[in-house]
Amino acid sequence: MRETWGSLIRSAREEELLTQEQAAHMCGVGVRTWKRWEADGCVPRIPETQMVVAVLGLDPKEAGEARRATAQAGEGAGLSRRATASGP
Repeated sequence: MRETWGSLIRSAREEELLTQEQAAHMCGVGVRTWKRWEADGCVPRIPETQMVVAVLGLDPKEAGEARRATAQAGEGAGLSRRATASGP
């Protein structure tokens, strides 16, 4: 099974020794939003994905694959089709 968006950003955040609050603030999103991302309750739009990639130093291709895998697996239910579009 491929890595999900939530597990990818949680691992990267923990490697950087950041709290969820710190990571959310650095990416310009609310803590509730960040927690939903880590729980695979939803995936970010492309601009937010790009910000997370930059802040956490993620590989853009790996981040895009994890984001798409999460959306396609049905995690993050209720997402628009735009959330599954190609992105970083």
